[in-house]
Order: sequence, then structure tokens, then C-alpha cells
Amino acid sequence: MEMKGILRHFATIGVGTLLNMALGFLATILITRIVNPGYYGELSIFKMYGSLAGSILWLGLDQALVRYYYISDARNYKSSLLHFCVRWPLFITIGVSILIITVTSIQKVNVIYSTIQWIALAIYTIGIIFSRFGTTILRLECKTKEYSWCNVSQQIVYILLSLLLLYFYKNNEVLVLIIATIVGQFSVAFFSMLVGKEYWLGENCTLTAYNVSKKELVQYAWPFIITTSVATFFQSIDRISLNYFCDYNEVGVYSSALVLVNVFALLQSTFNTLWTPLSVEHYTKNPEDTAFYKQAQEFITVLMFAFGMTIILFKEIFVILLGHEYREAAYLIPFLAFHPIMYTISEVTVGGLVFKKKSKIQIVVSIVPCIVNLIGNMALIPIYGGRGAAISTGIAYITFFVMRTLLSNRYYYVDYSLMRFSILSVSSILFAVYATFHAIDIMSVFLYICVLTIMLFLYRDSVKIMIRYGIGILKKNNLC
Repeated sequence: MEMKGILRHFATIGVGTLLNMALGFLATILITRIVNPGYYGELSIFKMYGSLAGSILWLGLDQALVRYYYISDARNYKSSLLHFCVRWPLFITIGVSILIITVTSIQKVNVIYSTIQWIALAIYTIGIIFSRFGTTILRLECKTKEYSWCNVSQQIVYILLSLLLLYFYKNNEVLVLIIATIVGQFSVAFFSMLVGKEYWLGENCTLTAYNVSKKELVQYAWPFIITTSVATFFQSIDRISLNYFCDYNEVGVYSSALVLVNVFALLQSTFNTLWTPLSVEHYTKNPEDTAFYKQAQEFITVLMFAFGMTIILFKEIFVILLGHEYREAAYLIPFLAFHPIMYTISEVTVGGLVFKKKSKIQIVVSIVPCIVNLIGNMALIPIYGGRGAAISTGIAYITFFVMRTLLSNRYYYVDYSLMRFSILSVSSILFAVYATFHAIDIMSVFLYICVLTIMLFLYRDSVKIMIRYGIGILKKNNLC
């Protein structure tokens, strides 16, 4: 697919993404004004454990589904591939859940959670697995509108159910939020499976008939068990460390900042939804066309840094929307913004490892920034609290980008003009350091203008293309 076609496709899901962003803001505003940081932090830890469990228990087969999906266009092949990939994660999750619940109920030992909480976590994890594979099918079929509405439905269900239950059960805030979270997760699973029912309910066939063996799928998938779980642990170290060195209140404030940044990260998930299947498909059909990936990297770099730096500048405005007890979150945003920035751009630059099936190398990619984040949290949280966790997380994601890009280029070289990218990154880091310890002032505005000027100069050719394309869309719709 040509770049203009990709941009056009990307634009079609803009409405859903904006709606999701608005609902994410609304949910955060409402919940943080009703629930204190301690309860919010406890909910964040629960969701974190669910993410950790899911990252291990889908066994890397979600990645195998993506990589082998386009081997054939036959529907029975795709159905059989989906059934194989989802079967074992589901069976193992149920088995592990029964074992843990049985042990905690018989021995009356509360390991992290009580028996009831373990049951809730098991149900939540099953919802995560179904929604993971359900939305992956929508991505692979480029049903971006339906994918967007899956996320929207989750937000709507979570908001409505949270407010309703909090109104009637004001003394059980954590339980109420956990129930709303679980139901919201299953709404995604239900909707995505309903849209892709022809694949979920399709007839099976023998995968070997398409030169794909189950052994090959498992061999490709198993390294992702390590890489995905390490990556999820990497994303969770900050909250685990804050919970260890501080308390649920600090975790709650930090989590509120994460939610605000994750609203920006919806741009990340929107791009990844479209990019991953398109990049694999493009490589399969035209493996020599490296210019395709270079231009995509430049476009997304401009978008992510422009949005990221703007959020850093106006961080106090976003936090005003939260409850009074959450105002410290403003100073956590600057470095947390590097998570969606660096992760999204690296989704383009990591292509070589995906195309060449170097899933084992992904282990190194995940472990190195994980170690960096762990050391950073241990060193900075005792001194700076939540700000230290945010700084460590930002540095770790920059390391993550470097590892992905350099290792990928060893197997599939693309000239990403890394010197330009490094100059832009360093200038952005300096701005983030200042914004972490200062409210918005004249110096903040000056640094913001400097970063944008550097970006516009370094990527002027890509910016011109994007402007021309934007004007073309406006003219086509008689808006210009």
C-alpha cells in the first residue's frame, strides 16, 4: 500500500481515536474527583498484575498470529491459525487460575491477594486474552473503525458502571472499580469477537497444507513469552518500585499521570494498529523498498514529538482537570511522555527483527531497558519519589528505542537519519528536565519553541509533504 493510502487509512480512524481520548480524559477526571489516590493506586496495581499475567499467558502466540496471518488468504486457514493460537493460552490460564485459587482457599494464605481478589484477577486475565486475540484479528483485517469502537465501548462501559456502582456502594471503591474494569475488558472481547465471528466460528483445516507447522508456530512464539513478559515488567517496574518505597497514594498520583499520558498514547496504539499488519504485508510483497519505512518513520517522528512537547508545555492545564490530591502528577508528565514517543517510533524501526523472524533478539531488546529502568528506579525514587520514577521510565524508553533500532538495522538496514533524530531527542530531553522541576514560565515556552523549530528544520521535507496532504484532504471535502 502506498504512503498516501496509509495516511488516508490512518485518517479514517481519527474520529474513533479522538472520541476515545475524550472518554479517557473524562474517566480520569471523574474517578480522581471521587476516589482518593490510595484507592486509585490499588486499582492500578490490580490492572498491572492482569497485564503481567496476560503478557505471559498468551504465550507469544499473538505475535505468531500476526506473522503467519498473510501466508494464505483462505478463510479456513486463518480460522485454524486463530483457533490454535488462542486455545493454549486460554487452557493454561484457566489451569493456573484454578491452582492458585485452590491453594489460597485451602491453606488460607493471602499471597498478595485474598481468594476473592485472585478470582477477580483470573476473570480479568481471561478477558484480556480474548480481547487480545479478538482485536488482533480486527487489526490484521484492517477493520480500523471497528477496532476503534472496541476501545470506545470499553471506556463507555467502564465510566457508566463505575459511576453507577460508586453511587450505590460508596464504601467499596476498590471493588467497584475492579468490577467496572473487568466488565469493560469483556466488552472489548465480546465486540471484537462478534465483528470477527467468521474467523472465530470458521471451519478448521490442516495448517501443514499451507506449509505452516504447529512446531514452527511455537518456535516462533516462545521467545515472545520472555520478551513480552519482560516488556510488561519493564512497564510495571515504576509502580512496583513506588509501591515498595512509598505507598498506594504515591502509586495513585503516578497512575493518574500515566492515564493522562496514555490518552496521548492512543495515537501510539492507533498507529500501531494500522502499521504492524501493513508493514508485514508491504515487506512480503516488496522487500527491497526501504524508502517506505524511512518516510513512515519521519512522519510519525514529527507527529509524536509535536504532540509530546505540547503536552509537556501545558502539563499544568491537564492536571487541573484531576482532583486536588493529584496535582503533583503535572511534574511526572514530561518524562512519561517519552514512553509513547519512543515506543511508537520504534514500531517502525524495529521492522527488521519482525521481517527476518528474529524473535529471540527481542529478548535482548527488552532486558536491557528493563535493567536500566530497575536501576534508575532504585536510585531515583528514594530521592525524588514519583518524579524519579518518571525520569527513570523516560530514560528506559529512550534506551528501548536505541536497542530496537540498532539491532533491527543489523538484519534489515534502513537509513533512518539517526543523527537528525538524536539532535531532536537531546533537545527534547533538556526541555523535559526543566519542565519536571518547574511550572510553565517564559523559559518553558522558549525551550518549547526551540524544540519545535529544530524539529521543523530537521524534518522540513516530511513536514511539507504532510501539509500538502492535509490541504488536499481539506480541499477534497470543500473545507479549504
